[in-house]
Amino acid sequence: GFDGIRVVQALTDREWQAVRLLRQKYFFDKVPSADPDAWTFNHADHAHLVLYKGSKIVGYAHIQLWPDKRADLRMLVIDEEYRNSSIGSDFLKICERWLKEQGITTINIQCSLAADQRK
Repeated sequence: GFDGIRVVQALTDREWQAVRLLRQKYFFDKVPSADPDAWTFNHADHAHLVLYKGSKIVGYAHIQLWPDKRADLRMLVIDEEYRNSSIGSDFLKICERWLKEQGITTINIQCSLAADQRK
């Protein structure tokens, strides 16, 4: 019956399938190209976070980690059904808090957004 939000690093087959689907649907369906950053799925310097609402995956973030305690938020996606409900802002805050817990001191938000403000 839990209907709150939680964030995890993509780990399970279901989570990776959702990552691929969200990236393709909101960023690469409009261009005749395969996902150019799929190689980051298996790279230690890239974190892929999944946002759950209850048991449903509704968002995704791609974060690039740098050795000098710096990180770049590369992509943030909220599924259209959940936009304009503040869940995108909540997700961003959770991502920032997670990065601070990892020892990151500088967070650059220079990403492609498919979230609340782009509806």
